Amino acid sequence: MLVLLLSACSGDDGGDDDASDTTEGSTTTTAPPPTSTEADGPDGTVVLADNPDSTLSAVVTVTTDAPATAALVATSADGHQVDLPAGAEPATELELPLVGLRPETEYEVAVEAAGADGTPLDLGAPVPFTTGALPDDFPPITLESVDQERTQPGLTLLSLKPWAPPTGDGAPAPAQGEGQAGGYLAAVDQEGEVVWYHGTEGGVLDARQTDTGYLYTYDELVVREVDALGRITEELAGRVATENPEDLTGQARTTDAAVPVDTDSAHHDAGPLPSGNLLWLSTGLEEVTGPPLCGEDEDEVTYPVIYDVVVEVEPDSGEVVGEWSLADVYDPFERPGTEMCIEGSTFAPPNFFYPVDGVVDWTHGNSVVLDEERNALIVSLRHQSAVLALRYQDDADGPAGELLWELGPEGDLPLDGLAPSYQHAAEVLPDGTILVYDNGNQHPGATAGEEGDDPPFSRAVIYEVDDSSDDPADWTARQIWEHRLEGEGGRPVFTGFLGDVDRLDNDDVLVTHGAISDADGALSARVVEVDRDDAAADGGDVVFDLRVGTPDDPWTVYRSQRIASALPGA
Repeated sequence: MLVLLLSACSGDDGGDDDASDTTEGSTTTTAPPPTSTEADGPDGTVVLADNPDSTLSAVVTVTTDAPATAALVATSADGHQVDLPAGAEPATELELPLVGLRPETEYEVAVEAAGADGTPLDLGAPVPFTTGALPDDFPPITLESVDQERTQPGLTLLSLKPWAPPTGDGAPAPAQGEGQAGGYLAAVDQEGEVVWYHGTEGGVLDARQTDTGYLYTYDELVVREVDALGRITEELAGRVATENPEDLTGQARTTDAAVPVDTDSAHHDAGPLPSGNLLWLSTGLEEVTGPPLCGEDEDEVTYPVIYDVVVEVEPDSGEVVGEWSLADVYDPFERPGTEMCIEGSTFAPPNFFYPVDGVVDWTHGNSVVLDEERNALIVSLRHQSAVLALRYQDDADGPAGELLWELGPEGDLPLDGLAPSYQHAAEVLPDGTILVYDNGNQHPGATAGEEGDDPPFSRAVIYEVDDSSDDPADWTARQIWEHRLEGEGGRPVFTGFLGDVDRLDNDDVLVTHGAISDADGALSARVVEVDRDDAAADGGDVVFDLRVGTPDDPWTVYRSQRIASALPGA
C-alpha cells in the first residue's frame, strides 16, 4: 500500500542565586563572510577559521613537524573560559572544533600542544576570535532562576521548534517562511547564555549528545548525527523519506549520502544501544475492517490506521536487525484508543507520512528505550495512554515482541496512584523504576479550559513496577514520586503535547514542559531542574528554571538533556 501511495504522490509539488539573563530572538544581523586568522611558532602553525554552520564556533587547524596532540583554551575579557581537551591520537595535522563560546564575545584562543612523548610545543601567541550574533530567527531564551550550588553542572541541550502566532481559531501551526529555520538544537549554559547551536531546515524532535556528535530525528523521518561543527556524519532514512524525497513544502528530506533503511519512517525517538545499533520508532499503515467505531450507520467499516513499529538498525549498513510491531500487540477494534475518530493535524507526525483520506493515528508512539535488566523494550503510546513492556529477545519465558505488562488506565498492572495520560518520554532509572512525563490531557476530573476548580496539569512522575514474581498475576505498580510546576496565577502548568523528563547524575530530574499555551494560544516552554525529594509533598525544589519563547515569538521544546560540554566526548 505504501509503494502505491508514494508512486502516486512522488510528482506532487527559585534558587538561592537568582538571575535574569535573556537572549532575545529576531534582533541580530547577518553573519559576515568566513574569515581566518593564522599564527606561527617555532614548533608549528595555527589557523583559526570561521565555521559556516554557526557564528559561535570555529575550526582550528594545527600543523606540526612531528605527531602531536593539542588542547584549546578560549578566554574572554570578562573571564568566561572554555577548556577543550586534546584528542588521544597524535598527528602532524589536527582539526579541532572550537565550541562552547558565547555570542558577540572576544576571546583569546591558546593552543596547548605536546609531542607524542609529552614534550610541550611552542605554536606562538594566542589567536584572537570574536563570535558573531545569534541568527535573526533564534528563539528568546530567558534564565528565570538558578541555584548554582545545587544544580547539576553542565549545559542544557534543547530541541527547539518555531510556531506561528495565534490566529484565534485555537489551532497552533509551525512557523514557516523564507529564511525561517525549521528548528534548532541549542546548548545553554548555567548563566542562560547560548554557547552552541545547529539550525535545521526541517523539524527536529528527539535529540541527544553521543560520544561522537549530536544525534537527532530530522523532519520526523530521518535519523542524523552531526559533529560539533554541524557537519553530517551519519544519516539513515526510511522509505517515506527516500521514495518520496520532497516534503510538503518541496524541500528534500535527505542528502545523497543517506543510508536507506527497510522501514517506513523514523519519528519521535531514536537512540544508540550498547551494541552500537540504533533503536527507533517507525510506522506502518494498514487498512482494517470491522464493526463501526465512530457512529457510522454500517455493519462494517474500513479504517486506514497508522501503527507504530520499533526497529533496531545496524547504522553502517542500514540493515534492520530487529522489528517489533504494535499491530501484533493490540487490535484497533478491541483497543481503539482516543484518536480513532479524530482527524489529526496534517502537519503532525505521523499523519503526513501517508497522504490517505481518513488516515487514523491509532497508537502514536513517542518513546522507546531498552531495559536490559527486564529484557524489555519500554514503549510510550500517547493515544493509548499506555507505557508498556515488550520482550526484547526470545528467552525461556517467551518470544520476542510479547507484551509483558502495561501501565495505564487500561493496563493490566494494578496501580496504586494516578495513571499516566497522553504521556511522553518513559525512561528506566538505575533502580528499575519508570520516570514519565505525564501530559495529563485526560486525567479524571480535569477541565480542559483555564477556568474551573479542577484545572488540567502536567507532571513528572515515577512509578515502581514490581514484576519480579514468576506469576504475572502478582505484578503491581505504585506511584512513588511526582512534581507539578506552578504557573501563572498559581494554576498548575499544563502541556497538552510535547514534554520530557531526564534523571541527572546528581539524582535531580530535568523536566521539559515543552508546549505551554497561554490564554491566547501562544506557545512557550519551561525547562526546570527539580532537586528531587521523595519525602516532600511537592516533590522537591526547582533549582534551575529556563523559559523559551514569548507571546510574540512562540517556540516549543520537544526534549532537553543536560550535557557536560558542547564538545561530544569531552
